[in-house]
Amino acid sequence: MLLAGPTSTAFAQGTAASSIPHKVALIDISRVLKEYKKVDALRSEIKAEIAKSETQRTAMVKQMKTIKDKLNSPNIQQGSPKAVELEKQGLKVEAEFNSFKKAERTRILRREAQLLKTIHGEIKGVVKRAADAWGYTLVLRFNGAASDAATPNNVVGQLQRQVVYYRTEDDITQPVIEYLNKQYLKQSPAPRTTRNQPASATKTKKQ
Repeated sequence: MLLAGPTSTAFAQGTAASSIPHKVALIDISRVLKEYKKVDALRSEIKAEIAKSETQRTAMVKQMKTIKDKLNSPNIQQGSPKAVELEKQGLKVEAEFNSFKKAERTRILRREAQLLKTIHGEIKGVVKRAADAWGYTLVLRFNGAASDAATPNNVVGQLQRQVVYYRTEDDITQPVIEYLNKQYLKQSPAPRTTRNQPASATKTKKQ
């Protein structure tokens, strides 16, 4: 008898939870990444960082060329002390150049990974808010791009898509993009032209 109360309560709670209807939404993440303005801004940051190292890279390439030109000069005899010294200098600069390229590549890749992690977290957060606001229990990725079904390859591609049919109102891609951009523009140094966004995840959506 001691277990009767808790057991029946737990059963009732489980029944209530299982009675919640499943509602599935779709989102085109590729499109979100393409149209989210912050992504372009972060890509510009990456390009700027690459440009900063370009000066050093150019200088090292020029230094290697200068050493090579000296070695090929008719005034330098192969095997002479001067030639040996130039060869050592060339090998040293080449090793430094290779190390520099490797370090820069690692740094840029790490920076890109950090930015992607930030973007992914922001998208996931907005998707969760949208799902909670509109009663979705599951949000799946899909490819919403239209394709020309006239070519065989596109026909095969259409057949291989995971999502065969969906209602357009269950595609939350556009409202998620709009909300992300509004939040980003609100936080950017550009002049603010709109008031604060409501607490809901996105604009009112048709059910």
